Amino acid sequence: MTRSDPTVIPFPRRNPLHNPVPIHCPFQAAAELRAALLAKTLRQLPHVEDPAQLDEAAILADGLLSDLVVLYRNAIAQAQGRSGDEEL
Repeated sequence: MTRSDPTVIPFPRRNPLHNPVPIHCPFQAAAELRAALLAKTLRQLPHVEDPAQLDEAAILADGLLSDLVVLYRNAIAQAQGRSGDEEL
């Protein structure tokens, strides 16, 4: 049976590139860093003119998104008091 009160990990209100998350939340800190890097990559896409650089940026964004999903799942598991099963 599933829990009726889901754990919610707050979305970052600061830029983790400049203000890192405290170390007591390592999965969340890593996820927020990747979210900031992903956002930065996506903001740069409209300005990329070289097709090879655009492909490279898309591959980078895809990898960051995959990492982000795994890290947030681990952060939720950590917040619920159990260890995460997934690895990067």
